[in-house]
Amino acid sequence: MLMRVFLPLILLSTGLSTLTAFPIVESQTLDQADFRFPADALESPHENKPVLFAIAMSATQENGEEQQVQLMDWHQRLQSDSRVPDDLPIYHFAVIESPPFFVRGLIRRGIRRSLQGKVSDDRAAVLFVDSTLEFARTAGIPLDTQATMVVLNPDGSLRGYIKGDLTSQSWEQLLSLLLE
Repeated sequence: MLMRVFLPLILLSTGLSTLTAFPIVESQTLDQADFRFPADALESPHENKPVLFAIAMSATQENGEEQQVQLMDWHQRLQSDSRVPDDLPIYHFAVIESPPFFVRGLIRRGIRRSLQGKVSDDRAAVLFVDSTLEFARTAGIPLDTQATMVVLNPDGSLRGYIKGDLTSQSWEQLLSLLLE
């Protein structure tokens, strides 16, 4: 059974300050190092810079794969835009409702292959959760068919999030969150 604790975050994406939390999930990065989401990503020294989580969470495998494509579009744009700091910490997470234990390695390897050469293995993990709906509800992020770009302050408070495909409008919204 996965150990879960709750990390308080302030939700600012709606303009209202409401308390929300990401569940802490014990996992492994794609290079098989132990990883505790989201604490390990926030504990790394980021010199008071925001942290970006690219999250694919879906109720189906097909939609999860579509969201990974959306996230790679975002990732490529982040890498190519000179306004984005080169050292911006970007983490990729696939949130998947717990499959049978023997299938987890296959899922990790498949995601690792799809991210290979694009995302560092120590900056990506698969989060196996009991319920993707509950994970999303706890985090205060809608579970739908769209990928989610989550911007956190170095202290773990939530600056906001953007959902869906990369468009000129969504890109400017993300830049605004990153550079505020």
